[in-house]
Amino acid sequence: TDVKVVDTLPAFVTYVPGKTYFRTKNAQDQDVNTSVPDTSITFNGSDMTVPFSVVNDTGDVAPGDRNSFFLVFEVKLDGPGSFQVGENLVINSAKITSANGVNAPTNDVIARVIKSPTPTIDFLVDKRVDNASVGGASDPWLDQTTAAPGDTLSYKIDVINQGNTDATNVLITDVLPNYVTYVPGSTKLYYTGNTSGTALPDGITVAGVNIDVPAASQNMRVIVFRAVISTTIPAGTNTLVNTGIVPANATNTPAWTMAQDTATVDVFANRGLTITKEAGTSQSGTFAETVVVEEGDTVYFKINVYNNGNSTLDNVMVYDVLPNYLTYVSGSTTVDDIAQANNHIVNQASPLILTDLAPGQGKIIKFRATVAACPPLGTNTVVNTAYTYATGVTKISDTASVEFTVTRPVTP
Repeated sequence: TDVKVVDTLPAFVTYVPGKTYFRTKNAQDQDVNTSVPDTSITFNGSDMTVPFSVVNDTGDVAPGDRNSFFLVFEVKLDGPGSFQVGENLVINSAKITSANGVNAPTNDVIARVIKSPTPTIDFLVDKRVDNASVGGASDPWLDQTTAAPGDTLSYKIDVINQGNTDATNVLITDVLPNYVTYVPGSTKLYYTGNTSGTALPDGITVAGVNIDVPAASQNMRVIVFRAVISTTIPAGTNTLVNTGIVPANATNTPAWTMAQDTATVDVFANRGLTITKEAGTSQSGTFAETVVVEEGDTVYFKINVYNNGNSTLDNVMVYDVLPNYLTYVSGSTTVDDIAQANNHIVNQASPLILTDLAPGQGKIIKFRATVAACPPLGTNTVVNTAYTYATGVTKISDTASVEFTVTRPVTP
């Protein structure tokens, strides 16, 4: 008698008013739905009690009564903030009670609520460098290394998507420092299963390149390219900092923030400049630091300027200061046997300008002078000095001596 259904509402659900009814069978074994007014339902904590009396006024169920029934009602799940990421179990239990002591539990109903994580893309960038001109290390990739002018550098950018969503069309850029030049055709993309690499178009150091970066660290993408250090880098120690960047993308769904990392190369540039000065008695004969001639003879001078450093010398200048009693033969200057149509070699104010000298490169300057200008009687030794300098290099010099004897007066 007075049958009631008591349903214990689980956590994370809220009863929906106006959606409750009993489903019974009539004499023809047809389903009959009887609405349950919300005013007939009582709530005690999480227990919701629904009387069967809304079906037959008494709420009684006689033995063998065909009024077997289902109670149907609706609840609404709470919002995503109430659930953890992954599987959440919502367990609903109920029982049948009566005034004459019947208390029958029903089977539990379990709802599996699956909450997906919020889509995220979160990049980690690791930038490394290797001096490819040196080699020898089993793991050459370093945060910082050393190099010389003219060396080739290999740069590596590891891009890891730490989020839970694959990222497509991700822009990767690399900002090269001054005095470092990208090697065309050197960019490749590597990842698990692609150890031989896939060529990427040039442009990583300009507008950048685009790649896809799946989620999870095992899907790391690796970009490798090469660059060369200029031989015109300034003298001394130069610290070259290179930056690999994944720019922020606020328009993508999900968006991501910028990620970047740097690699450093310390370059020592040695501006090595040498000069040697010699004299001889013929254009193609033997040259030495001292030559013996007679008055009125022609003296042949040879100046060797050489770059023994590891970086290019810019604006190399050379001039020669002739001593008394030696007179320059106009138009006699050659550089590497190429005639020079000027007299700058003996003009300190406007010296002879050589082309830039690369490491290991030199130039040979030759010119002639005559013994004249009334030298005194007896043995005379005059010293001839040649000078050279370049941008960032202090002036240096070398000398050659000319010895000659005057046995009779010379009319000036």
